[in-house]
Order: sequence, then C-alpha cells, then structure tokens
Amino acid sequence: MLINLGKGLGHWINVDLLPPNPIIVDGGACQGRFIDRIKTYRPNAIFIAVEPCRTNIDYLKTKYKRDKNVILHTGALMGDTSSPVKFTEYHGLVEWGNAFDLYTKSKRGRPEQYLVNPISLTDIVSPYQQIDYIKLDIEGAEWEVLKIHQNVFMESTTA
Repeated sequence: MLINLGKGLGHWINVDLLPPNPIIVDGGACQGRFIDRIKTYRPNAIFIAVEPCRTNIDYLKTKYKRDKNVILHTGALMGDTSSPVKFTEYHGLVEWGNAFDLYTKSKRGRPEQYLVNPISLTDIVSPYQQIDYIKLDIEGAEWEVLKIHQNVFMESTTA
C-alpha cells in the first residue's frame, strides 16, 4: 500500500515493503507525524528520531515518554560533525527551523538562534544490524548527509 505521509510535502512510502518490525530513521522528526502515521501500519516499528529544534524535541519527549520504540536524539543530522552548528528556530511558524540560516529575512515567524550539536547518521545507526527505512527532511542537508555516509550504506548493502 502506497501512502502519502506529508500533506503534499512529497513523503511517500510503500508500507508493504517494510518488514513487520522495521527499524526506521526519522531525520527531522519535527512533531512526530511521520512516526504516528507509520505506527498505524507497523505498530512494532523502532524509530530512531533526530530533531534539533528545542520546541519540537521538548514536545517529542513528552509525547513519546512511555514509548520504548521511539529513541530520540537531540541535534542536527549533518555530514560534518566537527563542531556545533547554528540552528534558527522560527517561533510563530508551525514547528519549523533550519541549521542553514536559509530564511532569516522572512517576515514570518520570530527567529531564535542557538547552537546545536551535529549528529552523524553513522553514529545513530551503528548500534543496529540493519536499518529498513530512512526518512530525511532536514532542510537542505539531505545530500550532504548521504554523500558523507555513502560508503557505510554501500558496504551494508553489498555484505
């Protein structure tokens, strides 16, 4: 079954291709809508959720406090993890921000900037033997993260 997960944002997934107990990375977990939607089809899925936004991570910690299948990581999923990055959170916009300072000239929202620790995709997936699905909605860092980690994924798919 092919389902749209993102209200027109282009997040599509064929849940029939997921195993019964998948391990899923949710890069840019935001407020957990992706997690909630997948849970309706795969209730035993394990989610490794990464989110840099303070407001969102506080919300997710409360929302998934009793859910042992949601593992939260606070920080920005990045390719270069050598130093903290400046994150801009836009208060007044629905759960949105970015680590690339893309929209600081926007007249919408009230920006607050703070440093967040970068997280490597390798660091969060290394405890697991297999990752079944990776969703990245990380405001422009997708290609950087995948390019830096392509050797890890190539090795795991050819082994």
